[in-house]
Amino acid sequence: MTNEWRPISARSEPRLAELAVRLARTAGGEGEPEPAEWLAAFARFAGAARATGTAETLARLVAEKHASDVKAAALEALEAMAAPNLVATVRGALGDVDGAVRASAL
Repeated sequence: MTNEWRPISARSEPRLAELAVRLARTAGGEGEPEPAEWLAAFARFAGAARATGTAETLARLVAEKHASDVKAAALEALEAMAAPNLVATVRGALGDVDGAVRASAL
């Protein structure tokens, strides 16, 4: 059948949050640093999965020296999951030297 389209309802997979937590162990950890694109993608994935177990890792990505797109993605993820450390992380991001990060924190 062609030209048949129906919207697909949103799906939730509880194991996605578990996967995000496992990925958080490597994000910004010791050893060779991860590329900025990988860290930003990780942050977006963690936010989409609402993986609250990654909140500390995301806050660390904002606090440490990373690219502004990584910090912005981490802030968005923390907001999406309503993380308990969101307010403290946003306050820290408001003092960042990069204007793009400060704008993301607003």
